[in-house]
Amino acid sequence: MTSTRDDLFSVAQMLDETPVELLNGGAADALRALAATAAEAEEVARTRGIELDAVHELWARANACLQDVPQLDGLYPAAAEAAALLYTAAWVLDSPESATVADLRAVM
Repeated sequence: MTSTRDDLFSVAQMLDETPVELLNGGAADALRALAATAAEAEEVARTRGIELDAVHELWARANACLQDVPQLDGLYPAAAEAAALLYTAAWVLDSPESATVADLRAVM
């Protein structure tokens, strides 16, 4: 993985292990990591034959999830959803030969 992919995975892992980090800067960190990998995700999609719409949908859903920071009572489900989306994004970037549109759509 490249450092931006590593960043994406690290933020996902942080939100997975410590959901309260979503409120303590984790959402901002994740949004930065997503933005840093967006162009790479498009390139991966083009070179590996993954539908660009599916990749755009994943990045858009992750962004929307992270921009809508929940109240404390919704923290754990929101952090879990964000982590799952970020793990999926990191997987697409790191293992594009195994990523399929059906897999991406199943996550979303």
